[in-house]
Amino acid sequence: MGEQRFVGPAGTVLVFHHGLWHAGDDNPSDRHRWMVKVRLDPTAPQVRRWNLDDFASVHNDHTDHIFATSRPDSVAAVLRQPHPWQGIDAQRYDLVERIRLWRYLSGDPAFDVDYYLSRLEHRTARTGVAARAAVG
Repeated sequence: MGEQRFVGPAGTVLVFHHGLWHAGDDNPSDRHRWMVKVRLDPTAPQVRRWNLDDFASVHNDHTDHIFATSRPDSVAAVLRQPHPWQGIDAQRYDLVERIRLWRYLSGDPAFDVDYYLSRLEHRTARTGVAARAAVG
């Protein structure tokens, strides 16, 4: 089939098997373009497999939440940013999935953003209704 090029607008995310990746092309524009290649290794846990020099300073604790002192430099600040095309329900569901992903990647099962997932989990414990169903 040969080599295939992909060109997409800013913000495009392309997901495919890493065996197909060869290289990124030159950027012919006068604007910066960032390319990130994320490789997941299913044969090993994906917990904290990056440079952790700043982990302690950006991995927020229970004092960082929108109800009191929200830090702009924390992981939670990044995760709580909604996409402009999402409705309110989709934003809430996406936030829960972002929290779950960060819990897995960071190895911190108690991590939360504004106590959002924790509240759903506590509701599940009391009512028996799955947190995933309560979000959507």
